[in-house]
Amino acid sequence: MIAAALGMRHHTNKGILAHKEFSVSIPSCAMLKQVDYVGLVSGGKIDKSRVFETVAGELEHAPIVKGCAVAMQCRLFRSIELGFDELFIGEVAAAYAEPSCLSDGRPDLKKIDPFLLTMPDNRYWRVGEFLAPAWSVGKDFPISER
Repeated sequence: MIAAALGMRHHTNKGILAHKEFSVSIPSCAMLKQVDYVGLVSGGKIDKSRVFETVAGELEHAPIVKGCAVAMQCRLFRSIELGFDELFIGEVAAAYAEPSCLSDGRPDLKKIDPFLLTMPDNRYWRVGEFLAPAWSVGKDFPISER
């Protein structure tokens, strides 16, 4: 499962609700300018399909962005209204990864070179430093189980 929150007024929401499918494509830092542009303009006013080339996958109404190292196609599991946003929870039906972004058959964060948007400061950040293995670094925390 994966979840994505979108503003209630976004044009994308109408398509997700109508077709019960959506995709999540993970862009690299090299795609930042195009990604920012599609966040600035409304799909109801501008045909954003000309910004990125898309490719079909397993789901008919969930195209993925060509050039993204990782992409997932999802069937809508549930949508929840959250005030100004709508949370879409999707079951991943298909996942794709560019072979050039894999190490030992697994997605490599450094090769993918993704970025994050933080709010309310509205800033983009490069992702990438390994900190510690999950579900093990906290084993030595001093509080004992009850």
